[in-house]
Amino acid sequence: MQRLRFSTRVLLLSVAVAAIGLMVARGRINRYQQIGRDVERLDRLGFVVDLETPSDHFLSRYAPEFKGYPTYIRLYNDALSTSETDELLAIIGRNPSIEKLVVHVRISEKDAARLLALPMQSLGISETPIGDTLNTSASPTLEWLSFHRTRLNDHSLQSLGPMPAVQYLDLTRTRVSDDSIDYLAALPRLKNVVLRRCKVTAEGAEELRRLRPGIKVRWEPLSRSQ
Repeated sequence: MQRLRFSTRVLLLSVAVAAIGLMVARGRINRYQQIGRDVERLDRLGFVVDLETPSDHFLSRYAPEFKGYPTYIRLYNDALSTSETDELLAIIGRNPSIEKLVVHVRISEKDAARLLALPMQSLGISETPIGDTLNTSASPTLEWLSFHRTRLNDHSLQSLGPMPAVQYLDLTRTRVSDDSIDYLAALPRLKNVVLRRCKVTAEGAEELRRLRPGIKVRWEPLSRSQ
């Protein structure tokens, strides 16, 4: 009788362990399927998506729509609407593997602020007239940041805050001027800054080099005649 009770307990325990294992496996497969759908949606929105092949690929064979984890996404298009930005933010929220985002599109300042708040490693916002009234803090996780060909000015740049992790900053063809030199010099991990064709003068670029000798400053005058 005692042996029977022991065998029953072992059987019940085995069934419970198997059930938990199946639930975990089903959850993983569902996750792969969701990632696959997200990548397909990014593709329909016009994004170029870099994928990383998973090391835990055994269960992924049961989700044929899954091709890999998205890591770097970029968009070269005419515009990104607020509803499309909503979708993008939801997808990024579900996929922490996405660490790099570049949008060469027209977006609103409100949507640019939402992108700047994302906990990402790299973000590029370019070819869009944002920056006149941008007033938002940037994510402290950002290491690479570009505002190439935007209207970013001294106030909007400095509103981004201390940016403790930023190492690379591209301000090409923005409205940033010498008034931001002290701010740039105070960014603790900044190693590379691009100041081509913005309002920073040669004297301003030289002052930044003096304040932070370790920073690589790439500067070009606002106009070719200078």
